[in-house]
Amino acid sequence: MPFGHLAVDCIMLAIWLWHAHSLYQRKADYLPSRIEPVLFFQEGGSVTFDPRFIDPPAEFLLLASGTLPAMLISGVVRPEAHILTPAKLWDPVWFSIHEIVSFGVWFVVGVLLDSGLLRITRLMTAYLAVRFGFAVLLAVHGVAQIGWRIEVLAWLAFGVYAIVVGLRWALTKARLRRTAADS
Repeated sequence: MPFGHLAVDCIMLAIWLWHAHSLYQRKADYLPSRIEPVLFFQEGGSVTFDPRFIDPPAEFLLLASGTLPAMLISGVVRPEAHILTPAKLWDPVWFSIHEIVSFGVWFVVGVLLDSGLLRITRLMTAYLAVRFGFAVLLAVHGVAQIGWRIEVLAWLAFGVYAIVVGLRWALTKARLRRTAADS
Protein backbone atom coordinates (compact mmCIF):
# COMPACT_ATOMS: atom_id res chain seq x y z
CA MET A 1 0.00 0.00 0.00
CA PRO A 2 2.52 2.67 0.99
CA PHE A 3 4.83 2.10 -1.96
CA GLY A 4 1.95 2.10 -4.42
CA HIS A 5 0.65 5.45 -3.17
CA LEU A 6 4.18 6.86 -3.10
CA ALA A 7 4.62 5.84 -6.74
CA VAL A 8 1.27 7.41 -7.69
CA ASP A 9 2.20 10.64 -5.90
CA CYS A 10 5.57 10.80 -7.67
CA ILE A 11 3.95 10.18 -11.07
CA MET A 12 1.37 12.85 -10.29
CA LEU A 13 4.08 15.31 -9.25
CA ALA A 14 6.09 14.65 -12.41
CA ILE A 15 3.08 15.21 -14.68
CA TRP A 16 2.05 18.25 -12.66
CA LEU A 17 5.54 19.80 -12.95
CA TRP A 18 5.71 19.02 -16.66
CA HIS A 19 2.33 20.63 -17.17
CA ALA A 20 3.17 23.66 -14.99
CA HIS A 21 6.52 24.08 -16.72
CA SER A 22 4.82 24.19 -20.11
CA LEU A 23 2.36 26.81 -18.85
CA TYR A 24 5.10 29.13 -17.65
CA GLN A 25 7.40 28.80 -20.67
CA ARG A 26 7.67 31.84 -22.87
CA LYS A 27 5.81 31.16 -26.08
CA ALA A 28 7.57 33.68 -28.30
CA ASP A 29 9.52 36.85 -27.97
CA TYR A 30 7.32 39.87 -28.13
CA LEU A 31 8.06 43.33 -29.43
CA PRO A 32 8.80 45.83 -26.72
CA SER A 33 6.04 48.31 -26.09
CA ARG A 34 6.50 51.83 -27.41
CA ILE A 35 4.64 53.23 -24.43
CA GLU A 36 6.96 54.65 -21.85
CA PRO A 37 6.28 53.62 -18.27
CA VAL A 38 4.93 56.33 -16.01
CA LEU A 39 6.15 56.75 -12.48
CA PHE A 40 3.49 57.26 -9.86
CA PHE A 41 5.29 58.73 -6.89
CA GLN A 42 2.13 59.13 -4.81
CA GLU A 43 1.67 55.35 -4.61
CA GLY A 44 4.95 54.60 -2.84
CA GLY A 45 3.42 54.09 0.58
CA SER A 46 0.31 52.21 -0.49
CA VAL A 47 -0.70 48.77 0.69
CA THR A 48 0.93 46.06 -1.38
CA PHE A 49 -1.01 43.21 -2.90
CA ASP A 50 -0.10 40.04 -1.05
CA PRO A 51 -2.17 37.07 -2.31
CA ARG A 52 -1.92 34.72 0.68
CA PHE A 53 -5.50 33.45 0.48
CA ILE A 54 -5.44 32.06 -3.03
CA ASP A 55 -7.31 28.82 -3.59
CA PRO A 56 -4.95 25.92 -4.18
CA PRO A 57 -4.71 24.70 -7.77
CA ALA A 58 -6.73 21.58 -8.56
CA GLU A 59 -3.54 19.63 -9.32
CA PHE A 60 -2.21 20.45 -5.86
CA LEU A 61 -5.48 19.35 -4.26
CA LEU A 62 -5.50 16.12 -6.28
CA LEU A 63 -2.02 15.25 -5.08
CA ALA A 64 -2.63 16.32 -1.49
CA SER A 65 -6.10 14.86 -0.94
CA GLY A 66 -4.99 11.41 -2.04
CA THR A 67 -4.03 10.96 1.61
CA LEU A 68 -6.27 13.36 3.49
CA PRO A 69 -4.63 13.00 6.95
CA ALA A 70 -1.24 13.75 5.39
CA MET A 71 -2.72 16.79 3.63
CA LEU A 72 -4.02 18.14 6.92
CA ILE A 73 -0.67 17.70 8.69
CA SER A 74 1.51 18.98 5.85
CA GLY A 75 -0.89 21.90 5.34
CA VAL A 76 -0.44 22.96 8.96
CA VAL A 77 3.35 22.64 8.77
CA ARG A 78 3.67 24.45 5.40
CA PRO A 79 0.49 26.54 4.95
CA GLU A 80 1.75 28.49 1.92
CA ALA A 81 2.93 25.50 -0.09
CA HIS A 82 0.00 25.78 -2.52
CA ILE A 83 1.01 29.26 -3.73
CA LEU A 84 2.73 28.57 -7.03
CA THR A 85 4.65 31.02 -9.19
CA PRO A 86 6.78 30.67 -12.32
CA ALA A 87 9.84 30.73 -10.05
CA LYS A 88 8.37 28.21 -7.55
CA LEU A 89 6.48 25.44 -9.34
CA TRP A 90 6.33 23.27 -6.20
CA ASP A 91 7.50 23.14 -2.60
CA PRO A 92 9.90 20.22 -2.10
CA VAL A 93 9.83 20.57 1.71
CA TRP A 94 6.03 20.31 1.71
CA PHE A 95 6.15 17.33 -0.64
CA SER A 96 8.70 15.57 1.58
CA ILE A 97 6.62 16.16 4.72
CA HIS A 98 3.47 15.06 2.91
CA GLU A 99 5.04 11.87 1.63
CA ILE A 100 6.57 10.92 5.00
CA VAL A 101 3.20 11.30 6.73
CA SER A 102 1.42 9.65 3.80
CA PHE A 103 3.77 6.68 3.92
CA GLY A 104 3.03 6.24 7.63
CA VAL A 105 -0.73 6.49 7.11
CA TRP A 106 -0.73 3.94 4.29
CA PHE A 107 1.57 1.64 6.28
CA VAL A 108 -0.91 1.64 9.18
CA VAL A 109 -3.84 1.10 6.79
CA GLY A 110 -1.94 -1.78 5.16
CA VAL A 111 -1.24 -3.38 8.55
CA LEU A 112 -4.92 -3.05 9.51
CA LEU A 113 -5.94 -4.59 6.18
CA ASP A 114 -3.47 -7.47 6.55
CA SER A 115 -4.55 -8.16 10.14
CA GLY A 116 -8.17 -8.48 9.03
CA LEU A 117 -9.44 -5.67 11.25
CA LEU A 118 -10.44 -3.72 8.14
CA ARG A 119 -12.18 -5.81 5.51
CA ILE A 120 -11.99 -3.41 2.60
CA THR A 121 -8.89 -4.65 0.83
CA ARG A 122 -10.55 -4.64 -2.59
CA LEU A 123 -11.88 -1.12 -2.08
CA MET A 124 -8.44 0.15 -1.08
CA THR A 125 -6.90 -1.53 -4.11
CA ALA A 126 -9.58 0.07 -6.29
CA TYR A 127 -8.85 3.45 -4.66
CA LEU A 128 -5.16 3.05 -5.54
CA ALA A 129 -6.10 2.14 -9.13
CA VAL A 130 -8.40 5.17 -9.41
CA ARG A 131 -5.65 7.44 -8.07
CA PHE A 132 -3.28 5.97 -10.66
CA GLY A 133 -5.87 6.71 -13.36
CA PHE A 134 -6.17 10.30 -12.15
CA ALA A 135 -2.38 10.61 -12.20
CA VAL A 136 -2.14 9.37 -15.77
CA LEU A 137 -4.95 11.66 -16.94
CA LEU A 138 -3.77 14.68 -14.94
CA ALA A 139 -2.98 16.77 -18.02
CA VAL A 140 -6.54 16.36 -19.33
CA HIS A 141 -8.64 19.43 -18.61
CA GLY A 142 -11.03 18.98 -15.67
CA VAL A 143 -9.68 15.66 -14.37
CA ALA A 144 -7.99 17.27 -11.38
CA GLN A 145 -11.19 19.18 -10.48
CA ILE A 146 -13.21 15.97 -10.41
CA GLY A 147 -10.44 13.81 -8.97
CA TRP A 148 -9.75 15.67 -5.75
CA ARG A 149 -13.46 15.76 -4.94
CA ILE A 150 -13.74 11.99 -5.43
CA GLU A 151 -10.70 11.45 -3.23
CA VAL A 152 -12.17 13.58 -0.43
CA LEU A 153 -15.47 11.67 -0.67
CA ALA A 154 -13.56 8.39 -0.51
CA TRP A 155 -11.75 9.56 2.64
CA LEU A 156 -15.04 10.64 4.21
CA ALA A 157 -16.50 7.20 3.47
CA PHE A 158 -13.36 5.57 4.90
CA GLY A 159 -13.72 7.71 8.04
CA VAL A 160 -17.35 6.64 8.50
CA TYR A 161 -16.32 3.02 7.99
CA ALA A 162 -13.53 3.36 10.57
CA ILE A 163 -15.96 4.87 13.09
CA VAL A 164 -18.43 2.01 12.55
CA VAL A 165 -15.67 -0.59 12.94
CA GLY A 166 -14.45 1.13 16.10
CA LEU A 167 -17.95 1.27 17.58
CA ARG A 168 -18.58 -2.41 16.75
CA TRP A 169 -15.30 -3.35 18.39
CA ALA A 170 -16.08 -1.27 21.50
CA LEU A 171 -19.60 -2.70 21.78
CA THR A 172 -18.37 -6.30 21.46
CA LYS A 173 -15.70 -5.69 24.11
CA ALA A 174 -18.28 -4.12 26.44
CA ARG A 175 -20.69 -7.01 25.84
CA LEU A 176 -17.93 -9.57 26.54
CA ARG A 177 -17.01 -7.80 29.78
CA ARG A 178 -20.66 -7.68 30.85
CA THR A 179 -21.19 -11.39 30.17
CA ALA A 180 -17.92 -12.21 31.99
CA ALA A 181 -19.03 -10.15 35.00
CA ASP A 182 -22.50 -11.77 35.04
CA SER A 183 -21.11 -15.31 35.12
